[in-house]
This record gives sequence, C-alpha cells and structure tokens, in this order.
Amino acid sequence: MTEENDNESRLEDVEQKLVYMESRLNHFGKSIDTLEDRVDELEKENRELMNKLVEKVNTTQELEVKLSDAERIYHLGWDEVNINETVQRKRAMTVIENWKDWSEKGKEANSITFSQLVERLDTILSVNVEYKTVSRVAEAMEQLSDGKFQVSDSSMGKRVYHYPDEEPFAWELDQIVNEVS
Repeated sequence: MTEENDNESRLEDVEQKLVYMESRLNHFGKSIDTLEDRVDELEKENRELMNKLVEKVNTTQELEVKLSDAERIYHLGWDEVNINETVQRKRAMTVIENWKDWSEKGKEANSITFSQLVERLDTILSVNVEYKTVSRVAEAMEQLSDGKFQVSDSSMGKRVYHYPDEEPFAWELDQIVNEVS
C-alpha cells in the first residue's frame, strides 16, 4: 500500500503541477495576446507619426523654397540655416528683427533712414557704427531678404524700405504655412 500511496501522492503532485502549469500557460497566453495588441497599437501609431513626418518634411521643403534666407534665419536661427554668418549679415538680421519697432510706418511702405540706423545700431551694439557700415548692413538686408527690404535714395538721404503689401516678410510662419497647406 505504501507504494500505491506513494504513486497516488506523486500523481497528485503531478496533477497539481499540471494545473499550475496550465494556469501559467493561460497567463502567458493572455500576456502574449496583450503584447500583440500593444504591438498593433504601436505599429498604427508609428504609421500615423510617419505620415505626419512626411507631411512636415514636405511642408518644410516647400517653406524653404518660399522663404528668403532672412526669413529662415528669423524663424530657425543661424544654426539651422546653411548660410555664412558674417558681421554684416548678423547686423542686418538685428535690423530685421527690430524692424517693426524701428521703422516708420507709411501708406505704401515702412522705412528707416540710414542716420536712424546708425543711431539704433550704435545703441544696441554699443559700438560706434559708421555710415558706410550701415550701407553694407542695408545691402546684406536686401540680399538676405531676396529684395523684400530695399535701399533707395530719397530727398532726406538713403533709406531702407519694406513694402508689406507687395513683398510681405513672413514675420509669422502661419502666413506661409497657410499658403503651403
């Protein structure tokens, strides 16, 4: 009988282990199902993100075509734009960044005289800026902005002009993004 009891005891142990293993197997099966569901969710999310990325890349490429160098520097900074950063260009961007505050608003154009630019740059840069330096800065403004800022002679001396209705500068990226979309 001992042998029979031992066999029954072993059989019960095996049955308990089998029940335990079946429950573990069930648990692992549910875990696998959960993981497969999560993988499906992540794959779907990845596809959506890739589609958004492709849209952004396309929009960025279109923006790069539409934006002047000055607009790209204005919005992205020098590090993100592949343009040689010279002293004159940096000063030109300083003027462009302050244009709304510094320029005189006219009916057709906003403008600022060279003598006003000398004063403003003297103040903001804490250096003695010469008239010929302002002339180089104004040329850099014209070049960087693809002509959106223009130098012209007037009866009161040289001035930098911006015609917002004819050649709008993208102060806000929404202006261009809405055109691209």
